[in-house]
Formats: sequence, structure tokens, C-alpha cells
Amino acid sequence: MDNRDIILKFLSENKNRHFTQSDLQKVLFPDLSVDVVKDLLYQIIEHKHNLMRVFNESSIGVLPVQYSGLIDSFLENGGFTKLNNESKIVKELEDYKDSKKEVSKFTKSPKQKFEFTYDGIISYLKSNKIAAIILILIVAFFGISKIINEYAKTKENIEKLNNTSDNKNQDFDSTKTTSTADLDENIILNPELIDSLKLPYLKNVPILDKGIFLRYNYNYLILGGANIDSVKINARTYDGEFLEFDKYVGKVEYDITRQPYIEMEYKGSIYSIEIIGKHHSFEYV
Repeated sequence: MDNRDIILKFLSENKNRHFTQSDLQKVLFPDLSVDVVKDLLYQIIEHKHNLMRVFNESSIGVLPVQYSGLIDSFLENGGFTKLNNESKIVKELEDYKDSKKEVSKFTKSPKQKFEFTYDGIISYLKSNKIAAIILILIVAFFGISKIINEYAKTKENIEKLNNTSDNKNQDFDSTKTTSTADLDENIILNPELIDSLKLPYLKNVPILDKGIFLRYNYNYLILGGANIDSVKINARTYDGEFLEFDKYVGKVEYDITRQPYIEMEYKGSIYSIEIIGKHHSFEYV
């Protein structure tokens, strides 16, 4: 298994805390240096920046990372191991093209002539095992890729159906979420209540299509998730003042003690999130 997949699998098995390059080196790669493990983290981030939850790197080069909901589906689809195999197949195809050029030069001789017919192709494949193997790999690769794509589409449709039929009745912090399916004035004036829940402390609560989540973290209300970059957000306080927020990789933070009222546009619909009730301020050092 690719070393990057080993890191992602470990994060998936240990979802509730973050790990630095030193932690991963001690647990997973005792024979590698800390700098090599850090380079593996950079490679994962370069491939897809939100595949892991990445925290700000410290001034001394410590890079904390944590599990995100994108890891499991990435590994199910083969991860970096599959990408490496595909790269090898592409290289073999390029080598085959080069060898084909040499064959073309050779067939120009009047003594040996390649006929581009069914019998000629079969005869060529029988005499050239490498070309036959490459052809089989190409056919198998495209066949498997089509099956995987169809499976992914079917799985996504099933999840969408399940999401629309979910009835959440959990004991979370009083939060009201309203949605407008269209942007016309009539629907905006008459929003539909999607959910009302109590927000637990220090725990992610997926909302809508589970592409974003809410979290009550110390004195902050955190709005984050895999799709947070596609959300347009505006917020105010309970008494109508403009509410500033801090934006980080994969999340935004609001002061929950000011009872934020958040309006956002997500996938063509408008939603509002209202925090109701008093929230104690925590002083921590």
C-alpha cells in the first residue's frame, strides 16, 4: 500500500484527534525520517487540499492534520495506490507507442509486411506478448473504471434519497435552520423550517446534505466541512450588529456568545441558522 494511503487509513481509524508529522513517524514509519513523513503530508495536500483537515503550520515547522469525511470514499476508490498503478499503465502505453514506432520501421522491409486486418492483428499479438498484455490491461482498466463510476453514482443517489427521508430527533443546542428552495420573493417571505436541534459541546453535527457541519467549540460556533468553500455566508448578532468571523482552512468561526444569526447560499438555495438561548463564555489559557 502507498505510504500516503497508510497515513489516510490511520487518520480514518483515529478520527477524534489530530496528529503531527512526528506522531505519524513514530507510529507508522519508524524507519523513515520526520522530514520524509512531512513531505508525504505535503504530497497529500498538493493532490487535494481538503482531503485531510489541515491546521496552520507552526513557526517551528509542526504540521498538524486530522481526519476529514473525504478520506473514506477516496480510499474506497483505490487511493494513491490506484493512482500509482494508473501512472504505471500510462507509462507502459507510452513505451508501447515507442516500440510500435520501431515495429513500423521494421515492417517497411519488403520481406516482412504487417497487414492491418483481423488476421494480421491476431498474428501480431501472438508474436508480441508485451503488446497483447498491454491491450488486455487497457480493456480491463476501462471496464473496471466504468463499473466503479456506475457504483459511485448509484451510491450517491441512494445517499441523497436517505438524506431526504431522515427524521432527526436528537438532543442538541437550540438551533433553527430554514431553507428556501427558490429565490423568488414569495418563498423567501415564507421559509420552510428544516430542523431545530440542540448543539452538543465539542462535537461536529452534519447538516443539510452532510457536506457541511456545525460545532460548538469553546466560545465559538464553527461552520465547516468538505463543501464550505462553495458556501456564500453573511452573519449578524442577535441585536442586529454586523458579526465578524475568522476563516481558516475548511471552516469559519463565530463568537457564539453573541448569538449569531447566519444567512448562507448553498447549492442554489438560501438557508439561515439562528442560535437561540444564552451561551456561557469560557476563559481558557
